Amino acid sequence: MALLSTLTDNFNDNIVGPNWGNSYGGVSETGGKARIPCVAGVFAGYQTAKDWTLAGSSAFVQLPLAAAANGASTEAQTAFNIIQATGGTSIAININTVAGTIRFENNVAYSDGSAVSLTYSAVTHAWLRIRESAGTLFWDTSTDGSTWTNRRS
Repeated sequence: MALLSTLTDNFNDNIVGPNWGNSYGGVSETGGKARIPCVAGVFAGYQTAKDWTLAGSSAFVQLPLAAAANGASTEAQTAFNIIQATGGTSIAININTVAGTIRFENNVAYSDGSAVSLTYSAVTHAWLRIRESAGTLFWDTSTDGSTWTNRRS
């Protein structure tokens, strides 16, 4: 299994490439950015077409814009997930712009009673990273993609 850190895409060819073969909901790529539509009642996301390992590796993404609330009363959610083979098991960073929160989760059976929740800041949380080192998971954020702040381990 390939290291997750070897999955790269600069999204500058305007084609949703083969590594994203399980993407859904009308995602697209344009102008060097992955585009995920935010439509009420519709789920959309980039999802890889093959298995990767996070062991000794990391995944990070720049998030210039989280889902806007646009009148939503419960949630407008942006999620950065690493989904496991067992249903309901994932490592995630979830942003809910209605609640104004960012959560760092290690879900089992779709839940994490020990999740860390902070007030969301588009500036402070502009970059998101999940990594593994020596058996420990780390959830990090950054303003610039260079200097990282650990939020949970």
